Amino acid sequence: LANQDTLVERLERAVVRLEAVSARGVADCGINGINGGLAPCVDAYDLLLSGPVCEYLEISRAIGDDVAQHVSARCPVSVP
Repeated sequence: LANQDTLVERLERAVVRLEAVSARGVADCGINGINGGLAPCVDAYDLLLSGPVCEYLEISRAIGDDVAQHVSARCPVSVP
């Protein structure tokens, strides 16, 4: 029973620490829909799609034939 009480106390302390870290992380990060701005990985993904991927799709469609069919089959979504 003593071990169980000790375990419960440790778990309660851990939860308090996790809640404190979680609350601090959300308030300070500024990278969520509320505070504006996007995560750096989202910006990088957008750059990738609008740059090299878009260029690949345009060139593949311009080549036509099997290459264009391959692109259409593998990437059904058009990238602006």
